[in-house]
Amino acid sequence: MAMQRRSAVCWGITLWLAGGFASPAGAQGQLVRTAQQAPNKTESDPVIRLDNTGVASWKYRNARNPPWVWDRATPAAADFKLKFVNSTSGATVKVALPAVAIPAVPPGPSGNPPALNPSSLLETPPATGPSPVETAQRFFGVKLDACETKDGGVVCTPTLTLAANAEGFVSGLLLANYPPKTVIKFRVTFPFALDSEQPSDQFGYFTLDKELRLSPVSYSLSASGSLALTRDPYFGAEGTVIDNAHVYDGATTSQVKGTGRTALALSLNDWATGTIEMQFKNGAFGKKDEDLAVKVNQYNFQVFGFTGTSLKFGKYLFAAPTDGLAINETGEGATARFRWFGVSQIVKRESQAGVADADNDDHKAWLLDASNIAVPTITALRSLSFYLLEGIDDTPQRERRYDTFGGEAQFVAPAVNVTGTIAYYRSHSRPHAGSPVRHADGTSWLARGSRSWLLNNKPAFTAALTVAQGSGDQSRTSDRYEGYLGETASYAPDGSLFLGSIVPRLGIAPLPFVVVDKDGKSKPEFTEKGLTNRRMIGATFSAQTFSPLEWVANLIQIPQKDVESRQTTIRLYQYSPTETVLGTRAGSTELQLEFLLESPKGVKYIVKYTHAFPRGPLEAVFPKEPNALLAQCNISLK
Repeated sequence: MAMQRRSAVCWGITLWLAGGFASPAGAQGQLVRTAQQAPNKTESDPVIRLDNTGVASWKYRNARNPPWVWDRATPAAADFKLKFVNSTSGATVKVALPAVAIPAVPPGPSGNPPALNPSSLLETPPATGPSPVETAQRFFGVKLDACETKDGGVVCTPTLTLAANAEGFVSGLLLANYPPKTVIKFRVTFPFALDSEQPSDQFGYFTLDKELRLSPVSYSLSASGSLALTRDPYFGAEGTVIDNAHVYDGATTSQVKGTGRTALALSLNDWATGTIEMQFKNGAFGKKDEDLAVKVNQYNFQVFGFTGTSLKFGKYLFAAPTDGLAINETGEGATARFRWFGVSQIVKRESQAGVADADNDDHKAWLLDASNIAVPTITALRSLSFYLLEGIDDTPQRERRYDTFGGEAQFVAPAVNVTGTIAYYRSHSRPHAGSPVRHADGTSWLARGSRSWLLNNKPAFTAALTVAQGSGDQSRTSDRYEGYLGETASYAPDGSLFLGSIVPRLGIAPLPFVVVDKDGKSKPEFTEKGLTNRRMIGATFSAQTFSPLEWVANLIQIPQKDVESRQTTIRLYQYSPTETVLGTRAGSTELQLEFLLESPKGVKYIVKYTHAFPRGPLEAVFPKEPNALLAQCNISLK
């Protein structure tokens, strides 16, 4: 009943917010509307932050009331830069803007860079010296794709590829050529994503004008597939625990895997959007026919209001702040938003009978967020985000009520291309209705700083340092569990082999508390998730100027001009227990090497090697050091 009353109150707020969806007085039937607010010319260049959900800020997700980032009437177009920052810890992000007419540009100081003649973009690049495409990127900050002659000029599609923690920009010289009084719509994707889903908030919007015309109805259809060769450590059958009786002896398993999916995105003028992603393959080749069944693994529909309001519903990623350090909420539900404030209801599991039942395994959660609250640019602090998650889980013998509260602060120092994140979360779990599960709580925090370097105005190098920690269960207390970081905590940077595959199977320490489910089976009271009882120090270096896979491209005679992007990344992580394990805090290390190449556009190659170095008490159960190798080819058709 309490949850039902809470639902009624929250959705009452939603209906109140719905007033923002009505057209303003006198605007019915007109094709002109107003952008959010005039740009503040005293502030630094605007920054669009990108995260695991795609476009992070509410301001850039509202097609009907987009932000006015820069006044087209300002003469100094060359001085304006619209910046994009990739705030994820491991995902490469690609930003694609609409096709635009390319302006002619006079040479830079002392002829460097040389003058740009748009027609040269259609010519064969010279054998020596910078190509016209490279010259254009030095002027505009973005790569120009799919150039063609149109209406007497040259039209190209600008794209920007950013490594994790990197930043880049689009020059006002290029943005000024978009037609007046239009909404500029950009799309965010994960071009080298190893999983099956793209970001749930793929589309963003901004404008250069105060008055805007209505955008046309549009749709896009895409299809993608991947082929992967994997070699992974084999720890035993599902559910096998790594302990003194089951040590890792170096066994591996090799598989050929594939994915296949198609996505449809629709836009009803600037009023509403919809995205549907269907998957028909995701797993090893040779599985049973049901593996080829078509299913919708992500869908969402969204309607926009004039005052920064929006209503979104479907199955999607609701929030994963700080790379899922304490909250990683996905499922079916709805989100109502007013500017930076949002309220979501997520239904995770309902009764199989579909009727009210005291033993129906209900599981649902409410998420309140105040995300990306802009901070005046007096200091390096740029935005603040706060999250409150409350949920109920009525699994028999595990009935609980849980909550997580916390947030993160984003820092930007544009003069030196430095960005930073500081985050803290606290979680609680309380037994309900006589459940034998103990009280539980826990905390987690993270601090990350990164520096980007541009080479000829192109993203070139990025270095990042991350320090994070999650609390662990304390042996001196027996009435509660102190390693509860959150119901969906899942921090595993860049597909960590250690956190993702090794930690969940460890059983070297005695398990003092178990619960018996409704089938009479004993299960751990709480499972370790993410950084539970772990302290992590991680260093990452990415170079977007080189990839050894280019040598392979040269061997099969792929022209250099067809190389869309390249990247080499080195990651080093050190993990140590927060609370002692078998009397020690000796830690383990993990090394990752990753090579990426996109050539030609839409065809991506990935080679990734991961090696774990178990130390301390883990050496007894890991006489052989586990490692994993992945080689994958992705093809995207749009």
